[in-house]
Amino acid sequence: MKPIVVEQSDLNSETAILVSWSVPNGATVASGETICIAETTKAAIEVPAPAAGQIFHVFAAGATIAFNRPIAYLAASSAESSAAEQAARAASAPASTSTVKATKKARQLAAQHGLSLETLAQPDVLITEAHVYAALGKTPPSATATAIIAQPSPLPATGARVLVLGAGLGAMQVIDILLHDPLLTPVACLDDDVSTHGQSLFGIPVWGALAQLDTLWSAQKFTHAIVAISTNIAVRKNLFLRARALGIPFVNAIDPTARLNRGVVLGTGNVLCSQVHVGVATVLGDNNFISSHTSIEHHNTWGSHNTVGPACATSSRAVVGDEVLFGTGIFLQPGVGIGSRARIASGAVLTQNIPADHAVKMHAQFQVTPIVPTP
Repeated sequence: MKPIVVEQSDLNSETAILVSWSVPNGATVASGETICIAETTKAAIEVPAPAAGQIFHVFAAGATIAFNRPIAYLAASSAESSAAEQAARAASAPASTSTVKATKKARQLAAQHGLSLETLAQPDVLITEAHVYAALGKTPPSATATAIIAQPSPLPATGARVLVLGAGLGAMQVIDILLHDPLLTPVACLDDDVSTHGQSLFGIPVWGALAQLDTLWSAQKFTHAIVAISTNIAVRKNLFLRARALGIPFVNAIDPTARLNRGVVLGTGNVLCSQVHVGVATVLGDNNFISSHTSIEHHNTWGSHNTVGPACATSSRAVVGDEVLFGTGIFLQPGVGIGSRARIASGAVLTQNIPADHAVKMHAQFQVTPIVPTP
């Protein structure tokens, strides 16, 4: 009797999905014959029979399996058949009681749509409603309540007169985007840095400190606002919530080179810089700052008040919480979840979930040496 395992071919994956069995349970197979197909995030794996004999399945198709653990047992002779069948049954017994960690609401939602939570399981990860919605390609109700689909917030026929909150480098990016949109007219900036007062950014004046927000709103000096502070998430969030409390509506600043695919659900107050891509059916909350050349792939679910550096890329079904800070050039594999308030260092390649309030640090090593001219 021989156990049959799926060997780890993808070092970035800890589990695989048993996509299908090529031979039925109890069937006789030849040595080298493909008995099943497994799939990681990067590759499909054909699993051959290690010898001729009778095959007994441990898992049903669709199960999440661990590498190098038995998925079936092979009886090389009729004398081994009974023992192999019993071993397969014993190994599959725990599978009848799901060990997947999931919230009650996630289980209910998955059951309503006939989705097996086994397909979403990852080691030490609690599956939430957001994971299930992302897998189903659906929009969470909380997001649709205030969200829009791939278009700016509803504007007056005459367009919006936008007050930019911030007058630093981020404000220059935001103003450049607004000046490309005939319906969005930046009227002024506010910033607590006194050195910016009386200055102008691309012809847009800095009127003074952020304390003037209430007075200017009461005086109807603007109709909408947007936060242009990118790196300080706490300040960005507080300004957004403060303006919201005053009843100030926000606009989305979307560069004309950005691409939003069909079914994208977008909140308000977001900044999407040049060449940003947002994939099909992705949900993006409020007040996110997404830097240039970033690609958020299809069926992602993002929260609010996140800041993303240039040239980051997520794969499908990523779930990102609130107030997450991404550096530059970060990559996420499919289905990876990032908890709220996480901090991700530049250059990270994320192959597993990051809990809330955790940081990912990089320890890149390089050496700088002078170039010695050749004679």
